[in-house]
Amino acid sequence: MSEDMDVSQIADVVGEAKAEKMLPASHVEAIVKREKAAVAEKLNRDFEARMQQQQAQSMGGMQEPNLADLEAKIMARLQEQQQAQQEQVMQQQRQQAAEQVAAQYYLKVGKGKEKFPDFDEIMGDFKPEEFPGVTFLAAEQDNTDEIMHELMKNPAKLIQMHTAATTSETVARKLMKDLADSIRENNKALETHKSAPSPLNRHSPSPGAGATTTERSFKGASWLKG
Repeated sequence: MSEDMDVSQIADVVGEAKAEKMLPASHVEAIVKREKAAVAEKLNRDFEARMQQQQAQSMGGMQEPNLADLEAKIMARLQEQQQAQQEQVMQQQRQQAAEQVAAQYYLKVGKGKEKFPDFDEIMGDFKPEEFPGVTFLAAEQDNTDEIMHELMKNPAKLIQMHTAATTSETVARKLMKDLADSIRENNKALETHKSAPSPLNRHSPSPGAGATTTERSFKGASWLKG
């Protein structure tokens, strides 16, 4: 029951009393004040009772924290943060390694212009980003320019090396080393062949000189002298 309703009821009661008994106005005001105070006290008690009931329900609904679950959540969060940091570090390391490989590749492959007149033409269509494995493995060798020149002259070899690099880095590295060694051996054999004198250039007596020498020896023979 609200305060307005109680006050109106009080007023009705007082009105009836005044009509029947014609109470003095001071007595009526005292009755109104007393009834209002009673209503206010009742409303205050009801409000406090409801608040206590809500607090009791709230406290009853709360559960004590599970320390094991809380610890597990904290550890999981720490592991996530640690893993994220490790991935960030690994990403930075991969980026640095890629930059170093790229620098080595362009430094080594740039020497090919001095060795092969058609180097720029042969290498014009090569895009390292399309063959990252081949580029990386070729940069590990000291004759990168010769390797790339050979691969670009023979696209079938390039595709074979690319397939190996995307399938097994170990196998591809072995194939790349074999190719590098083969190129070195061929270059060494070629240099040896160039430096060796041609059979036609070796010193040999001319036919005329040989005949003259033979004739002198023949004429100077002791048995021809009388």
